[in-house]
Amino acid sequence: MTRTPAEAPSPVSPAPLTAARVPALAAGAMLLGSGGGGEVATGALLLSRELAGAPVPLLPAAAQAPDTLVVHTGLVGAPDVLAERLADPDDFAHAVRTAAEVAGGPAGAVGVIEIGGLNAVVAAVAAARLGLPLVDGDLMGRAFPRIDQTVAAVAGVDPAPLVLVGPGGNTVVVRECSRRLAERLLRANVLALGGAAALAVHP
Repeated sequence: MTRTPAEAPSPVSPAPLTAARVPALAAGAMLLGSGGGGEVATGALLLSRELAGAPVPLLPAAAQAPDTLVVHTGLVGAPDVLAERLADPDDFAHAVRTAAEVAGGPAGAVGVIEIGGLNAVVAAVAAARLGLPLVDGDLMGRAFPRIDQTVAAVAGVDPAPLVLVGPGGNTVVVRECSRRLAERLLRANVLALGGAAALAVHP
């Protein structure tokens, strides 16, 4: 008798992200941030407002088609800047669209850079603004201070194209950069953009 290998089970998609689930996401982000990653409450308020229109689908990475372009996004710079200058959801959406365009887009989903701290909710804000699903996962597993500390960087994947969007839509596009120089490029350009900016990276 010939036996055929069992088919791998299809990944189960979690329930969509709704405004009612934001407090749980924010609590988890604070825990995984372990005191780092920036203040989550402001981002949670932004996300609750974005989700008032429609929920964001959450999809496992394995549920994506192999050619899906996933763009990871978040806030880079000094989180304290948000106390004086509220982040604009359009900046994150613009960063994702620009990175996808440079990479040969369009974006099919939004990815989370780090699940700890503010960036856990910022990526969901971008997904809601763009009407795209959010990948149920992240590139760090917690909050780390540098972009070269993602699992993608550890695996040898360069971050480019890398896009920064600051106040007023001022945009920096780095088409090619190594993992070694990415952090230095980010710091120099974020300083020019006022200390904090929307980031799209690792498409």
